[in-house]
Amino acid sequence: MPCNICKSKKRIIIEKSVRDSKKHKIVRCQKCLHVQISPIPSLKDNKQFYDDNSQIRKLNIELNLKELKNRTRKDTERRVRLLKKIINKKSKILEIGSGYGFFLNSLKEYNKNLTGVEISAERRNKNISGLKILNYNIEEEIPRGVDYDFILMFHVFEHSRYPKKMLRNVGKLLKKNGYIIIEVPNVNDFQLGFNDPYRKWFWQKAHVNYFSKDILEKLLKDAGFKNIEFMGVQRYSIQNMFNWMINQKPELDSPSLTTNKDIQWIDKYYKNRLEKKFLCDTLVVKAKK
Repeated sequence: MPCNICKSKKRIIIEKSVRDSKKHKIVRCQKCLHVQISPIPSLKDNKQFYDDNSQIRKLNIELNLKELKNRTRKDTERRVRLLKKIINKKSKILEIGSGYGFFLNSLKEYNKNLTGVEISAERRNKNISGLKILNYNIEEEIPRGVDYDFILMFHVFEHSRYPKKMLRNVGKLLKKNGYIIIEVPNVNDFQLGFNDPYRKWFWQKAHVNYFSKDILEKLLKDAGFKNIEFMGVQRYSIQNMFNWMINQKPELDSPSLTTNKDIQWIDKYYKNRLEKKFLCDTLVVKAKK
């Protein structure tokens, strides 16, 4: 299987399995250094995986919609703060991978010209936004007669089987001078370099591609995007890092995004330093068509 970015067949295995599959491994391209899963899941496997909501089910935790909404609240608020600075009430916005609709529901206060796309039947059927939620895979098909000012993908692009094709199709759905905003996990997350339990948890079947800032920039430029702006985001707190070091397992029941207010100054320094060096857990990029 060639590299998803440069098509080179020269690669090395950096992890022999992922946390939820012994049949998949993680490989790094020796030419462009892109990291991806091998083998790439088929369309049929992907459809079943997302229709069954397997990514959540494999964590062996039971969460109702209220709990899920609360757990994602800080991310939702951060994304709304970003969007409300650059959109207006007339902006036509598409969120790819809209999930249960938590973000779209919160953005309705600032813009009502919103549409979602969600391939998971369970998430689509339980969407809380009250908005139109479409069911198609943009990587494989493009609706006719529609275009958007903004297309958003929050922790979706890493799931794409073929990211180059995905970006080309997204570009066809954008108006001239429209914007794409992508948020993905960062493969240069500093914990991957020293924390074995964290690294073994990091790799998962749902994530086909693991992006760095350099690879994302190359993909966007090759797809014809310009005015590319990156922002580093450290979602998880210093407390989360120490949990991994001490307990060597994830905080599934209550992930710590913040710390006790008495030591928040330490957490702020920790997050700011990682974000400035792009060693944080998350990358956000905005680019113009």
